[in-house]
Amino acid sequence: MARIVRCPACGALWRLTDDQLLPSTLRCGECSVSFATQKAEVLTVPDERLQTRLGVQHDGSPQAQEGEKTMVTLVDELKDFDARRPLPEKTSSASFGWLWWVLGFIAIVLLCLLALLMTHRQVLAAIPAARPIYENVCRQLPCPDFVWAQSQAFMVVATLEEQDDSDTQENAPHKITLLLTNTSHFPQLIPTVEIKLLDQAGDTIAQRVVDASDLGLTDTSITPAGTKTVHITIDTPLPYAPASVKAAPIALD
Repeated sequence: MARIVRCPACGALWRLTDDQLLPSTLRCGECSVSFATQKAEVLTVPDERLQTRLGVQHDGSPQAQEGEKTMVTLVDELKDFDARRPLPEKTSSASFGWLWWVLGFIAIVLLCLLALLMTHRQVLAAIPAARPIYENVCRQLPCPDFVWAQSQAFMVVATLEEQDDSDTQENAPHKITLLLTNTSHFPQLIPTVEIKLLDQAGDTIAQRVVDASDLGLTDTSITPAGTKTVHITIDTPLPYAPASVKAAPIALD
């Protein structure tokens, strides 16, 4: 019996006799690579069958050398080679190590981002300057219960209520009704509002800036396209009674 061993590095074929001990490692004479025989492709072929297929004797003649060249084709055609043991492909764990590091880094970043989105109220209470960043991010990502603070999203209509006849117009408190309308598609915090009391000529008699904390409201947000009515009282003595009132939201840096 003849045993044929294929070099896993270059594919060269080497024939060993059946009585020749198969060593644990072999060194290929073509590429000089040493390999483990248990991981190489090995085929056992009867001597007669091999010699018949080759059609030559191993006497060192040119015909024998030519027969050796055809052994590659012969081995591939033999049915017995279907049971050969293929050399496992080398998979370097190091080649995929960087990929696992990248995936791990991305996972950590995503977890941190999710934690920041879920705890936005605590973060904004500690770092108010981070609100513009949150507003930009929350337009693209889900931010549960996040409320925007965009004063330009509001339309404010102010109405000066009529004075009580029991008081003089100069000293009586001036009651103002504000109708705040959220014109955006996001829930908004009630903005800071600048109120101006005007005389008959439209000149400012008194001016006051109020924010949500001055209104005594428990709910300081307005839903998208929602409205809220707020009542303001100005009890500062005025030289004469105001004729009208003007109000507008202002942005505070």
